[in-house]
Amino acid sequence: MGTEETILVTEFPEVPEGWNRHPYGGGLVEDTATVANTAYVAPHAKVYGSAEVYGDAQILDNAQVYDNARVHGSAQVTGHAKVYENSCVYDTSRVADTANVCGRAKIYYCADVSGDAWVFGDAQVYDNAEVYGRARVFGDAKVYGEAQVHGNVHVCGSVKVFDNAQVHGEARVCGDLWVCGHTEMGATTKPTISHSDSCDKDMDILFSAVDLCLRKGMFVECSAFLSAVDVPHRDETFLVGLLAATFTGKDKLPGRLDLYARSLRTLKLRMGEQEAELALKGLR
Repeated sequence: MGTEETILVTEFPEVPEGWNRHPYGGGLVEDTATVANTAYVAPHAKVYGSAEVYGDAQILDNAQVYDNARVHGSAQVTGHAKVYENSCVYDTSRVADTANVCGRAKIYYCADVSGDAWVFGDAQVYDNAEVYGRARVFGDAKVYGEAQVHGNVHVCGSVKVFDNAQVHGEARVCGDLWVCGHTEMGATTKPTISHSDSCDKDMDILFSAVDLCLRKGMFVECSAFLSAVDVPHRDETFLVGLLAATFTGKDKLPGRLDLYARSLRTLKLRMGEQEAELALKGLR
């Protein structure tokens, strides 16, 4: 270990002001962050902001943990993955590659989030579930059991994907739907929107109203509503969810294309061009 520490100091002699190198691994830790001595932070990894890393957690490769995020237990954040905002990754779960976990999302037990997947909002991925590819899991969605979500999938609202279910391809699953057993929703599956009449959450009520308009052929009214959405005062989850909810009627809703364009402009200002385009990928 002494030799390794000497090599680290030689290769990375400069430590920015307000930062320090973690004694176990040599990674950069901002003075405002909290990292236990038992946790490992690799030489090129970073922990900053008010983030907390403790237990036997490992921040590997070029991974970053920041804002108010917490990583603990024996969890791993590896590759170029990012865990930030108020999200939590713990137990023996893993976030890898270029995956992003943010918002108030939770990844735990033995769950795995990898590829270019995003888990955000209040979403949870746990048990032995896997989310990968360019999948987006957000809102209050839960993926658990042995379930797999991958491809260009969007899973949002209060959806639950569990047991041995698989959602992949270009599927859009929103609302209050359960996907379970050995169900498979794939590349040929039409975007699915399901709602609970008893759900009193604003987003689910809105999705129900939009769904009703589409089923009744009220495309002019629905299109006008989409054109009137106050995009700058809506968050990412709302905008992505609304675009997903109206995906099936996109060819008959000129207002939806306008909503997409305005959402893209707004999200670019908030999170940068690349991340905005990723958030809305497949929803045009």
